[in-house]
Amino acid sequence: MVERLLYEGIEHRPHSLSNAPYMEKYKRLYRSETDKVIVGVCAGIGDYASIDPVLVRIVWLLVVVFTGFIPGILVYAIAVYIIPKESVVRAKRTSEPVTL
Repeated sequence: MVERLLYEGIEHRPHSLSNAPYMEKYKRLYRSETDKVIVGVCAGIGDYASIDPVLVRIVWLLVVVFTGFIPGILVYAIAVYIIPKESVVRAKRTSEPVTL
């Protein structure tokens, strides 16, 4: 059963990516393009969680050091490919063409 919401007279489905007004109500995870040290994963996670990106970087560094480097670096590499760039997320919200 598809849950449907009525928002300003328009029917929206929560999991549909084509509903820009509905998406604006929710935070999106993205890689930051302005506050980045490597590729912006920790800054994007910090923005999503509303915490300082420096704290996210410190926690990530501790995880990398105490897990033997490979698991933390592997998770970061996977996050780089899974989490979209900030410009791609904004373009989906506004339906603008994306320049990579």
